Amino acid sequence: MKGLYFRLVGVLAIIGLSFWAFWPPKDKVKLGLDLQGGMQLVLQVKSPIETANVSATNLTDRTMEIIRNRVDSLGVAEPLLQKVGADRIMVQLPGIENSERALEVLGKTAFLEFKLVEDNPDLTKEALAGNVPAGYQLLYEYEKDTRGISQPSAPFLIQAEPLLTGQDLKNARLGYAEGALPVVDLEFNSAAGKKFAEITATNVNRRLAIVLDGIIQSAPVIRERIPGGRAQISGRFTTQEADTLAKILDAGALPAKIEVIDRTVVGPALGRDSINSGIKASLMGSIMVVAFMLLYYTAGGLVADFALALNILILLGFLAYFRA
Repeated sequence: MKGLYFRLVGVLAIIGLSFWAFWPPKDKVKLGLDLQGGMQLVLQVKSPIETANVSATNLTDRTMEIIRNRVDSLGVAEPLLQKVGADRIMVQLPGIENSERALEVLGKTAFLEFKLVEDNPDLTKEALAGNVPAGYQLLYEYEKDTRGISQPSAPFLIQAEPLLTGQDLKNARLGYAEGALPVVDLEFNSAAGKKFAEITATNVNRRLAIVLDGIIQSAPVIRERIPGGRAQISGRFTTQEADTLAKILDAGALPAKIEVIDRTVVGPALGRDSINSGIKASLMGSIMVVAFMLLYYTAGGLVADFALALNILILLGFLAYFRA
């Protein structure tokens, strides 16, 4: 009798723990991309960026690591990143609402460089005529027109060799300048911060171009030495654009260009329809099984139905606990 008591207590404890692990289902049950909705991308890693210091064998792994950091910045719950073959990465983002923004965050190379602008107008005119001097680049600053399309606005002749790059950053954050204008606040690491102070001290009244993926974001004039290892990217950003850029820079630049070769977006409505259909099918199947067991086995069928229900509850509890 005592042994039966302990077995009964043990069974009740298992049932209680299973119910605790499973309830409420909407918070404890892990839904896949097909049920929750979201986006799946297959990315192909292309040739490495010339300035990226990474071997070809580690290129995909390094790219995947940075993409994982960017996914984390999006706040997606339980994303899936998987290497497919030698040069492809599959990314699943369940529950993502703004797929376009996610695609921008994941796919942008985001190679940041700080370069001095040449202040000799004759050299700039020569470059505009098609004769770019050795050791220089002719790049443009872009502005959005009334239709929201970026157009080249101001040409700058800049030194080809960067003084600092995004690899020197400690972090990047969304900030606001005077007039509540969105900006990206940058903080350099210790060594780069000292170098930035030296650069600004020796180049007062010269422009320092902030170049992102070959496009000048801004080219402010250095008014004085800037200590503290901090800089700022300003422009005609919206808050979301500045926040997206900050997240990308904070996660790090991709060592290679990537191409989206497959993109699948599953809407939440389709996922809800699948869940509802599954619930209806499960209920109908359960009713048919219970009815058959009761009609055929009577009291024995009732016991079997009860045992089956407990088995399902325990199974769901274990699956929910281990997030399977």
